[in-house]
Order: sequence, then C-alpha cells, then structure tokens
Amino acid sequence: MHRVSILTILLLSAVLPAQTVWTANDDASFQNALQLAAPGDIIDVTGTVGHFQTTKPLTIRGDADVTVGQYVGTTLAPEGGVLRIVGLRFTPPALARYDNAWIKVTSGTVFLEDVIVTMAQPAQTGLGALRVEGTAHVVAIGCRFSGGGGGGPGLRATGLSHVSAVDCRFDGGDGGCDPWGACQDGFDGILMLYEGTSLQLSGCTVNAGDGGDPVPSPLGYALPGKGIWAAGSRVWVSDSTVRGGNAGTHPGGNALHATGIGHIEVARSTLIPGTGTPDGSATFGDVVVDASLIGAWLDGPLVVGTRTDLSILAPTATMPFAIVMSLTLERWEFPISAQPLWWGSPGSLWIQLYASSTVAGAATMPIRLPNDPVVRDIAVWFHVFGGTSLPVASAPVVGGVIR
Repeated sequence: MHRVSILTILLLSAVLPAQTVWTANDDASFQNALQLAAPGDIIDVTGTVGHFQTTKPLTIRGDADVTVGQYVGTTLAPEGGVLRIVGLRFTPPALARYDNAWIKVTSGTVFLEDVIVTMAQPAQTGLGALRVEGTAHVVAIGCRFSGGGGGGPGLRATGLSHVSAVDCRFDGGDGGCDPWGACQDGFDGILMLYEGTSLQLSGCTVNAGDGGDPVPSPLGYALPGKGIWAAGSRVWVSDSTVRGGNAGTHPGGNALHATGIGHIEVARSTLIPGTGTPDGSATFGDVVVDASLIGAWLDGPLVVGTRTDLSILAPTATMPFAIVMSLTLERWEFPISAQPLWWGSPGSLWIQLYASSTVAGAATMPIRLPNDPVVRDIAVWFHVFGGTSLPVASAPVVGGVIR
C-alpha cells in the first residue's frame, strides 16, 4: 500500500493543465491539427494520414496508418519538451527516394511507443526505417523498425545522438542481385556511426539483412549485413537476440561488430552468426561481456486503474535495486555510472522504490495506477539502478504515456 499511495500522490500532483485534444480521421484534419496545436496538446488520429514534420512537443496517438510520401519522410525535431508518438504505423511507397529515411529525428527528445515502420519491397532509400542524428535523443518501447528490401538498416544513428530501446525489433533490409548481376549488399540491423553516438538495448531482437548470390551468372554478389555495427560508437546490449545476415557462397554476417573505437558490452543475450562460406562470427572487434548490465521492461501498457509489472534481470540474485519514478524523460547514456543523473535533476519528481531480487537475479515490482481519469495522458518513467556501491548499474528507462 505504501508504494501505491506514493505513486498515486505523485501522479495526482502532476495532473496536466488544460490541454486541447484534437481529433483527426484523415490527412486534411491531421495536418490542420498539427498546424494549430500548441505545445503539450494531444492529437488523436485514426484512418490513413500523410507524412508530417513537426518541431512541437506534442502527444500524437492512435490507431492510424501514416503513408509516407515518395520523396519525403517524417521529420521530428521537438523544441522545449518531449514529442510522444504512440501506436502509429509508417509505410512508405514501393519506390522511394534514395536519400530518405522514414522517421528521421534531427534534434530534441522523441518517445516512440508501439510504433511500426515497415519499408516497402523494394524500397531504395538506403537510410533505413529510423534515422537519428545530431544531438537527438530517442526512447523506443515496443516498436518495430524494418528496413525492408534495400530500405537500409532498422536503425541508423549518427552525430552525438543517443537511442534507448526496450522490447523492440530492428530488421535490416535484405540484399540480392538481379538477373544481370547488379547487386546490393544486405543492411545491418542497427548501424551506429561515429564517435559520440550511443545505444542501449534491453529485451530487443535485431536481425541483419541477408545477402545472396547473383542469378544466373556470377557477375557480382551481395554481402550480408551485421546484426549491430558499432563504427566508433558505444553500445550496451542486455537480454536480447542479435543475428548476423546469411549469405550464399560468401561469408556470413557477424552478430556484434565493432570497428575503430567502437565498443560493445553485452549481457545475457543470444548472438547468432549469419550462415555463409564461412559462417560469420558472434563477435568481432572490441566486444566484451559485462555481467553487471541490468535489463528491465514493463509487462504491459500503463492503463488507468490497472496493474502492470516492472520486470528486472540482473547478474546476481543478491543485487538490490532502487527504482526511480520520474515525470521527466532524462537523457541517460551510460549504464554504468559513478553519479546517476537523477541525483542532480532539477524539476523531477522521484522516489526510490526498492524491490528484492529473487532466483537468478530476477525481480518484479507491481505498478498499480490509480483509477482516476485525471492521470490519463501523464507520462511517467521508471529507471532501475542496481548495486550497493559506486559505480552503479542502470537499465534503459521504461514507462510511457498513461492510457
């Protein structure tokens, strides 16, 4: 009861000021709502709408299909707050412009929940389903990003960006050759470029695109992609499955692939090399096992008047946890830290909730949301920290918008 009452008090204390809730059921009404909405407003969207671009921190939610244009995708760059997108499905046309990505985040903080991006067959963009660049910060929960045939990686990150993903799937586009021997390599499931980009995954599935041999003559060949390629970036993976791409008579793709100053740490994950001649490797480059990484996820959505469980996996059955609830979505880049960010995070409401570990390092904390409609549309975040001394370990942030 103590946990329930404190959670209820904090949520009720954070009841949002009056917001405008816009309703859109076609592209015209959706574009109108985007234009007129003020920061903090909510857009409920259904039906089929077109691509969009926005710099406003809004909540866009619904059971809707976003048909991305042939020459432009959806570009997000929120200013002064978090842009939240919940439940939308993005589908581009079969033939798309080469230099496009279907969700591109160029700056600010974006939260994606239950979002699906499916590249068409064959898309010809090369830049992937989700592209994150600049100083952008993206948190994805329960999403799927598929590069499709030739569409690129499931995720492509550059610049100083950071991506955190829980319970998501990333698929690189398959390669292949046409009858005349023109070939395109398979794409990586996730491609992290340049020093300064970072990625943290928990409970995710990552599949590289397959390669293939030409038909009918050996004028060329298509190499497979890597599961995760850290080209100068830092990557942390826990409780996930990562697969390299398969090939024909050429080498299979590696599951985890680090080059340059790229560094990957992995815990409790299944690494599957791609098949080929020879098969790929589970790891390549600077990849280390870091048992101290923590995995965390919610067993269901946050719904008014219901309970969901926060599940945690850690390296030992004796590790204690502090579970911090926050009403702000902070940028968190390093899962092993000497000073957790929330210690000095002004304006955040937070409380430490302790859960005891059980067998094999597993722990569960029930989250019971108050049965009061006024808490609907509040975004709440849970960050799990573990250990008894510095540096502490942390899991990717979980949470979302209360429905």
